[in-house]
Amino acid sequence: MIELTFLNRHWEKGFNYNFPKKRLLYEKIIPFLNKRFIISIVGLRRTGKTTIMKQIIDYLTKNINRKRILYYSFDEPAELKEVIENYLKISGYSVEDKLYMFLDEIQKVEDWQNKIKTYYDNYPNIKFIVSGSSSLHIRKKSESLAGRIIEFELEPLSFKEYLIFKEKEDWIDNQKLFANNLREEFEKYIFRQFIEIIDEDLETIKQYVESIIRKIIFEDIPFIYPVEQPQVLLRVMQIVANNPGMLLNYKNLSSDLNINEKTLSNYIEYMEKAYLLDKLYNFSKNLLTTEKKLKKVYLKTSSFCTTSFSNLNKLIENSVVIQLKSKFFWRQNFEVDCILVNDKEIVPLEVKYKDDIKQKDIKGIKKFIDKYDIAKGFILTRNLEKEEGNLKYIPVWKYLLNF
Repeated sequence: MIELTFLNRHWEKGFNYNFPKKRLLYEKIIPFLNKRFIISIVGLRRTGKTTIMKQIIDYLTKNINRKRILYYSFDEPAELKEVIENYLKISGYSVEDKLYMFLDEIQKVEDWQNKIKTYYDNYPNIKFIVSGSSSLHIRKKSESLAGRIIEFELEPLSFKEYLIFKEKEDWIDNQKLFANNLREEFEKYIFRQFIEIIDEDLETIKQYVESIIRKIIFEDIPFIYPVEQPQVLLRVMQIVANNPGMLLNYKNLSSDLNINEKTLSNYIEYMEKAYLLDKLYNFSKNLLTTEKKLKKVYLKTSSFCTTSFSNLNKLIENSVVIQLKSKFFWRQNFEVDCILVNDKEIVPLEVKYKDDIKQKDIKGIKKFIDKYDIAKGFILTRNLEKEEGNLKYIPVWKYLLNF
């Protein structure tokens, strides 16, 4: 029989997992607990998916019988049906009862999506909350759950979350007073976007992120896809880590790596889905043109960057692009780092982490504004804050904190 009691300490009267500080995603998930959807929490390793599941369990135990909640991590190999049947036997409940099932690392269960679909379709009182360390298992295999599942991505720490975990919430509420402190802390944050390393030195951080990268490349990705040369994945990661925001030229890069372009394209796609890399497309109002143009590639967190501290602008550019969820840059003789596109507007941003900003530094964004008749563009600076025509200069930490 599968051991469940050890993993379900919340069954004990009065027990609380007691993780007081919450990620911002927590509040977005709570309203969906009373909806029919399967909740999926995905994201990079070590971002806190298990913690957020246990915080939700603490929330539920305030209002329902503790034994109506099952938690199981498939780091311990088992069949889904076996886990559920053992739980029902121990708890005394049936599949007809209102139950909450938290299933961690669900991608390790073969054909998990069809197995859960059977329960979902036949036993509407069971609420499933699943998690996985990559989107591979969701986007590659969950077609049968279309309309039944809602996905939440738990990302590396935002600057606001970093300050909360550093117990500096008062700085967020008094930004003018603590402006210098916020800038100094922001420069530390660029390297420290995982909860476990917010107070660590750079050497410890390097070892920490290397362990995450290697586990994803040599274990997670090959578990899902037939990767014959995982060492090539590692090499791609190292190249991007040394030059975040590099133009992605498949022909040249495949030649350097001694693999064919199709294999390289597949490998980069796997790394995107495993939350290691993110691609940006050259902006065009014609989507077909956008797809065909050169792309830029960034790391999913600037904590993965190995470029030197002296190249802080590149690290900050990486962090801005990822946190703002940008999908576009612009390059036509001149260049703009980041283009935000939504239903209402197009917003260009240029990262210039300095205060002595010359006209040549802003030629690209001015060209873009003129070409597309944009209302306002932003120059993200170190300290400089001013407005100049349709350009607004603002410290990058302030923009990210208030976005």
